[in-house]
Amino acid sequence: MPREFRTQDGWILDPQGRVRIFHGANVSGRAKVPPFDALDDPALLDPLPAWGWNLVRLLIPWEAIAPESEKYDDDYLARATDLVRACHARGLFTIVDFHQDLFARHYGGDGAPSWALPIRPGKPRFRGRRWFLNYLFCRDLAETERAFWQNAHGLQDRYHEMLTHVARRFAVVPGVLGYDVMNEPMGPPRQVLAGRFERETLALFYRRAVAAVRQGDPERLVFVEPEPLVGLGYPCFLPALRESELVFAPHLYDPLAIATGRYRAPFSPLRRTLAILEGAGRRFGAPVFVGEFGVLNGHAGGDAMLEWVAGKLDARFFSWAAWHYNPSTVDWNDEDASLVTPDARERTFVRPLVRPYARAVAGRPSLCRWSARAHRFEFHYKPDLSCTAPTEIVIPHRCFHVGASIVVDGSNWERDAVSGELVFIAPDASSREVRVVISG
Repeated sequence: MPREFRTQDGWILDPQGRVRIFHGANVSGRAKVPPFDALDDPALLDPLPAWGWNLVRLLIPWEAIAPESEKYDDDYLARATDLVRACHARGLFTIVDFHQDLFARHYGGDGAPSWALPIRPGKPRFRGRRWFLNYLFCRDLAETERAFWQNAHGLQDRYHEMLTHVARRFAVVPGVLGYDVMNEPMGPPRQVLAGRFERETLALFYRRAVAAVRQGDPERLVFVEPEPLVGLGYPCFLPALRESELVFAPHLYDPLAIATGRYRAPFSPLRRTLAILEGAGRRFGAPVFVGEFGVLNGHAGGDAMLEWVAGKLDARFFSWAAWHYNPSTVDWNDEDASLVTPDARERTFVRPLVRPYARAVAGRPSLCRWSARAHRFEFHYKPDLSCTAPTEIVIPHRCFHVGASIVVDGSNWERDAVSGELVFIAPDASSREVRVVISG
């Protein structure tokens, strides 16, 4: 299959040379527990394109892929590829996310199968919303992770073989944007805090993981994450990798909001964390895709936090996937963080995430501003006159009524006659900058 997307100068580009920006959701937390299927019915995906989104980050844990040693569950992979095809039919691209938390379910998390555990684990000390504390207080988990990162018993070798097998299965499936080779890779806390884990262990792991993915699918992008504390405001020490077609894929959470159940803007570390992610992306020389951000249901001020975060991500032209879309009664560790209720009704924090944006830009974006209160969207870009494909701007109906004012300076344009939710822009030959203002 020919390459659909590539990276250049910190952007994701499509075959026409347009900058592509993605908004979407993780699907879903229920994939962390047996039978590991993210959704029961592909029709449940229908709200996502209606929100103007064009991406799904699909969770597939190692345990589901290879529940037995030396044996892959091809029935599970067939269901997963069918779901990706269903996404593609709805205009949704997919990032295949090899997901794990706390290495395995046996430690209160998800990820690795039982045969990949080098020791017989005891019960995790913390469950529910405090699951992450096991990283600090579970000795069995620390020993298991140490064995994995040292490739004891060939565990990393087996993991990389799994990456190749899965990539080979998805290589012929349309709509795959790329592969996130490990969710939130965590090492020994002392090494993480000293930066050694990212600089040495994780960088080496990623070089092997990228090669393993490309052995199975040489055409798709590869997404690499820093260790998870970076998404909470800790410095990133992951060095720039030499491999091409990489996307830097950190997460972004407010630890104070998680700990206290309330978002307090003056005390939030989110601004500092965003600066860290932006600087790491520049150093990495790669596009930035924020693979997770979100709020636990019931947190005070959660809507305001997501409005602020989404606005800052869009202003930096970062792609993103919110955590998470789970129209199901199955809820991992009782997190209660789904964008929708089990019967698929929207929670209030969907509202700030449904927003206008330029999903394809025939040039280089320079400004993006959206005010839900004023119902005003402004977008500027410097056109690439050699690109014949149009710039595409998503304008969800809930943001603008059918008669909204659209002013495009320096370009011809038209609005999709059927949905009314897309504006197609073709710049004039003399345009040095195109300015778009939608209001009303």
